[in-house]
Amino acid sequence: MVEKHDNIPDLNSKCVICNRNANLRFYEKHDIFFVYECPLCSGQFVLPMKAADYDLLYKKKGADCLTYEKHTYFLPDKYLSIYKSLAYVKCVLGLIKKYQLKGKLLDIGCSQGAFSKLITELGFEVFAVDQSEEAIQYARKNYDIKNAFNCSFEEIPEDWGNFDVIVSMEVIEHLEDPRSLIKKSYDLLKPGGYFILTTPNNKSFDVRFNKRSPGDYPPHHLSRYCIETVHFLLDDRGFLNMEIFSNPVDRLVFGNVFFQDLMHQLSLDNKKGMPVCNFPHQKKRIRLSSYLVKHQLLLRIFQIAGDTVSFIIGIFYPNSGSNIIAIAQKPF
Repeated sequence: MVEKHDNIPDLNSKCVICNRNANLRFYEKHDIFFVYECPLCSGQFVLPMKAADYDLLYKKKGADCLTYEKHTYFLPDKYLSIYKSLAYVKCVLGLIKKYQLKGKLLDIGCSQGAFSKLITELGFEVFAVDQSEEAIQYARKNYDIKNAFNCSFEEIPEDWGNFDVIVSMEVIEHLEDPRSLIKKSYDLLKPGGYFILTTPNNKSFDVRFNKRSPGDYPPHHLSRYCIETVHFLLDDRGFLNMEIFSNPVDRLVFGNVFFQDLMHQLSLDNKKGMPVCNFPHQKKRIRLSSYLVKHQLLLRIFQIAGDTVSFIIGIFYPNSGSNIIAIAQKPF
């Protein structure tokens, strides 16, 4: 719900996403950040545009941040198993198979390298970049990603160009200049190459029910996208042959709306369950998750129930999955 607030900055500013002058609508205020909605591209963005320092967050020891080497969640095999079960990852892998993509691939914002590992196993020549030095070290050490580099996508040299495929998963919403990601990707692709993008869906089922994830606020997420917004961005840069959709509503989304403490457990596909970090604010979730992990039959009943209800929700709320997935082609 849109709330009223005094001292709103100038609403005549350009939209950060579509770069058009529009009669911006004030949407909400979060801490020091004002959230705007653009009537032209349907995107939302915050001012001031100040991104979090993710390298610092990855290294931080505290209740609000995972560190790679110190928590079982990031044990390589366990994390890779969990990562492969994520709905948007399945969709991306499905697109790669559908379009029969191959060759030289760039993974922008590779984090700890799970996707780079999966795609290397499919025969791609993979280059991966991330701004976190710790994430890159993890990717090299645990997933043997040889061409993994600690840099931003803006720093990628021109001689890296001519990629057959560029993938950027869950990155654009973190950027102070989201348009720069689209432009750089377009420039680095060879003619006829494909760009794949994923981002949280601002019209997902949980957002519709005012169950927005805490991570969907600044300084983590600085912009929000729906299918129309992504189409606007890609079309504006000159991409063709676009396919843009949301993943199906899954039990993670269902759990986030109705069983927030169980939402991670409901999303599992692995038999042993997702390891849960022992942080103070997660004690309730730890107890519930531990109980379900010990009682596999009950866990499976929860999972099947979540799948069934999610399927029904998807019929009545199409394109309401947690993420938007897009693929587009650079002209020949």
